[in-house]
Amino acid sequence: MAELAEKTDRTPQEEFDLSKLKREARTHNMNDSVGATLQPRDTDTARMADLSAPDKGERSHAEQAELEQIERRQAAQAELEVRNDETRPQAERNKATEHLGNLAAEEYMTQAFPGAERVHMGEGAGTFDQVWRTRDRQYIIVEAKGGGGTNSSVREIKKLNYQQGSKKHAESVAGAMQKSADKGADISEQMFADDLMKAVEQGRFRYVEISQPMDSNGKLSGIVVREYDTK
Repeated sequence: MAELAEKTDRTPQEEFDLSKLKREARTHNMNDSVGATLQPRDTDTARMADLSAPDKGERSHAEQAELEQIERRQAAQAELEVRNDETRPQAERNKATEHLGNLAAEEYMTQAFPGAERVHMGEGAGTFDQVWRTRDRQYIIVEAKGGGGTNSSVREIKKLNYQQGSKKHAESVAGAMQKSADKGADISEQMFADDLMKAVEQGRFRYVEISQPMDSNGKLSGIVVREYDTK
């Protein structure tokens, strides 16, 4: 990889290979220092009843955040049951796996970046899974993966292939979102898409992959978070 990185006249195939090598070289799990998890706790049911009691009064910010965490863990268990139910249609099980990835992303982002706001959720080609904006107005693009999903997406731009996680890939998707917003009547969505496109072009963003793997018994493992190298 070092030899390819030092070259200044890389061919399109070498650019693609370098992007892939950078992706495969990432081994650090950013969640190790955060500890975000969707694994259930024995106290969840009792604690939720306490936080939701009619005579509880107005919840504090910390209590509201705790309640939302419990709700995510319970939602994850419901999705896990669907995902592991072999009697259900495969489409339903696949959708449940996607939902687990999105729940894991939300759990990590709320813990790792307090005060960050999710400003976009998407599905399918031509959009990002999630986009968050931090207190200092930095954008964090999230690719949410359920199960053993990896960043296998590739976009062709001017007959060149760019791996998901690269700056060119981000620019292409942000551009597609911008064009889609321009066709609509939602001014706030247009402003967001324009601002995101500008941030990506100027390199003022972070791009992470958040995955929720399962163990061999079909139970939730720890959330895994890796940051793409967009330089």
